[in-house]
Amino acid sequence: MLLIRKLSPTDHKQQLAGLLHDISHTAFSHLVDIILENRKDDFHETILDNIIQAPNDKFINYIGNSLSLMDILKEFNMQDVVENLKLDTYTLLEKDFPMLCADRIDYTLRDSYCYKLLNFTQEDFSKMVSSLKRIEFEEQEIISFSIEDLLSAELFMKVYKVLVVDFFLGLPNLFFNDLVGDLLRECMKINIITIEDMIWGDDLYCLGKIFSPTQPILNQKVTEIINTLKFRANIISTQNESLIEQDIIQNYVEIVSDPSESDYFPKRKKRVVDFKVQQTDGKLEYISECSNFAKIMFNEMNNQEQTLLPMKRRTTK
Repeated sequence: MLLIRKLSPTDHKQQLAGLLHDISHTAFSHLVDIILENRKDDFHETILDNIIQAPNDKFINYIGNSLSLMDILKEFNMQDVVENLKLDTYTLLEKDFPMLCADRIDYTLRDSYCYKLLNFTQEDFSKMVSSLKRIEFEEQEIISFSIEDLLSAELFMKVYKVLVVDFFLGLPNLFFNDLVGDLLRECMKINIITIEDMIWGDDLYCLGKIFSPTQPILNQKVTEIINTLKFRANIISTQNESLIEQDIIQNYVEIVSDPSESDYFPKRKKRVVDFKVQQTDGKLEYISECSNFAKIMFNEMNNQEQTLLPMKRRTTK
């Protein structure tokens, strides 16, 4: 919302859309799509109306009155923002790959800064944000950089590649995402948590039910998953750097030559950016066409394998 306000200060509806567009995400966000085996990764979009229309006291943590979000939107004559969100009207907020949009920029800069994946300062990130501009492209508004700010544009390509392609789509993150998804799915099967808990609660609420002292003995699969997660949590929380360095994915999975022995087939979804950069004459070119560095980043993202070798989970005791 703040980035949209910076780029388009008078477009109040698109700013509001920036506040609302992810409000229907469940606990553990996209993991719900793993649990429900929803290949479209859009469960939160299918329940947007339910969330907007629900009275406030439906939520686990609510602010003390029964108004719905729609009640508040109608009070300010902003109710059409919800329908426009579903029609992809707000192109500063969301845009298909490989273009930039506020949502993509937001999670890229925020998460990479919080995870400290790169040795960049807050000043570096602030400079990237300051370099962003709103431009017209094919009768739509898009976000991009100008050629004068090519260094900032190249830096964004690097940050995005390290965060999304190397980290989010790296095998360790894929494996533990899937593992937590398996845990939640199994807990749903034995009625420890429900899909309603995930819709109206948050991560801590669901974990509190799973790890409650009053919880009866869990089944073997759930226990094995919890043991694996605890094993890794103990390693990550230690101050022993040499032990952390030994926390490699091979501790948890092994590649097998016979696919029939496999119980884990990790897959990646392609997430490649190659956004437009405005030239001095006003024309737009893809950054991979005006920067050798960006072309290398683009090729590395584009060439990442989508289907990995068949693997078998190791048991952690």
